[in-house]
Amino acid sequence: MNQDKSTILVVDDESSIQESFSLVLGSDYNVLLAGTGEVALKKAADQKVDLVFLDIRMPGMDGIETLSRLKKISPQTEVVMVTAVYDVQKASQAIKYGARDYVVKPFDVDQILSIARAAVFKKGLLAAEACPRLLGSGEKIRKLAAAAKKIAEGDEWALILGEEGLEKEELARMIHCIRRGTSSGFLSVTAGSDRAEKIFGKEIVSTEELTRRGRTLTNLQTVFIDRIDRISPSFAKKLLSFRDDIRIIGGVVSDPSGSDFNRDLYQKFSLNILFVPPLRDRAGDLVELLEHYRTHYNNLYGKKTNLFSEDALSVLSLHPWPGNLTELKAVVSTAVLNQKEGEIAVSSLPIYILLAFRSLPFEDLYAEFEKELIDSVMKKNGFDKQKAAALLGIKPHVLESKLQ
Repeated sequence: MNQDKSTILVVDDESSIQESFSLVLGSDYNVLLAGTGEVALKKAADQKVDLVFLDIRMPGMDGIETLSRLKKISPQTEVVMVTAVYDVQKASQAIKYGARDYVVKPFDVDQILSIARAAVFKKGLLAAEACPRLLGSGEKIRKLAAAAKKIAEGDEWALILGEEGLEKEELARMIHCIRRGTSSGFLSVTAGSDRAEKIFGKEIVSTEELTRRGRTLTNLQTVFIDRIDRISPSFAKKLLSFRDDIRIIGGVVSDPSGSDFNRDLYQKFSLNILFVPPLRDRAGDLVELLEHYRTHYNNLYGKKTNLFSEDALSVLSLHPWPGNLTELKAVVSTAVLNQKEGEIAVSSLPIYILLAFRSLPFEDLYAEFEKELIDSVMKKNGFDKQKAAALLGIKPHVLESKLQ
């Protein structure tokens, strides 16, 4: 295996799909193959994997369960779900659980290469990234940024509350960076993950004990622990023994004060609690966020898209964004890849978002999208109606009626 190349793991029970990925990616990346979720998890545990293409439907452990377990082994590994058209809503749900994006079969070679380059590019820049900032100019984000800057003036512990898909780690990194003037000295782990155990041992221990084990963390100043509400009682006691010059910032999805969370630990957090509002409550920031990430993905993919069209913005403004910013980034990534140039049209948005608007006043837009989708699938399958119908998840006679 070439140590200078990034490693991509392809997980699919169809050997033809594995071979296709190998042909597309093999010249630029180390490509690992797995036919089941169990094999994939073993390979991810045995070696560093930068990106995973993960099929939704597999015998035994399906893609969603594999994703969940994979994120516990390696939270930083990027995962892209692979799905057929009829599974696209399930794939979109996977974004909420940590998937970066999804691709729909049959996929374009350029799309796979673009996603791979973007994922590896992101990981390569992570260590050298400048101090992050909160995106958005609405009142809620302005107040959150002001509160974070105030916390950054001292070294007290802090707790960040927010739903899945919100950038709690970036907020913690921002607090650290404002205080220290650099991103170095910041460590991020997820409670219960294999990465946390590899760094700290079975339970988090004091820095003195780490030194005795030969695991010194040079210049460590801030530790962000996501899902800190899941830690064990012994974990909490060990955490309280950390030396005073290390700031602990915890991440949770809800206030743990009424649970079995360690009271002494909560007391240390209680004076500095930040709440990150969900995206659905930040309607005024939506256009700014969409344009920021459209520009970002334009640069990554070498695209020349312009603004989102008014119709596309109308659809996106009504979407509830259950996956928050993680979902928004995946939606923009897909839209930029689907749009060749010019304004981003409704038809370039992910399928699952458009399907949700069948009952809303977007019938004409949906009909236009459906026609484009059927035409594309038919062409890619040599106008074989049986294959196209199977891929679209509809019966052949239904497809026949739509073609008339």
